Amino acid sequence: MDITYYYNDWIAIGNIIKNMFDEEGRALFHKVSSFYPNYDYDETDSEYSAMIVGQYRYNSDRLFEIAAKYGLIPPIKK
Repeated sequence: MDITYYYNDWIAIGNIIKNMFDEEGRALFHKVSSFYPNYDYDETDSEYSAMIVGQYRYNSDRLFEIAAKYGLIPPIKK
């Protein structure tokens, strides 16, 4: 299932992976991104490289919000 359809979700997921795994998360980001019908290895790799040097800190709760939006987990109650 593609959970990266929306650009903002894709960037959030990438930054969460980066925050958790740093450079070791690159392959995971490619794997998650590859479900997108227009997946492009070079674009994905370039985005992840930018994330590595960036200072964006997404809360991992955002990952659960995205998963709930796509029906992978029950909706999160606030």
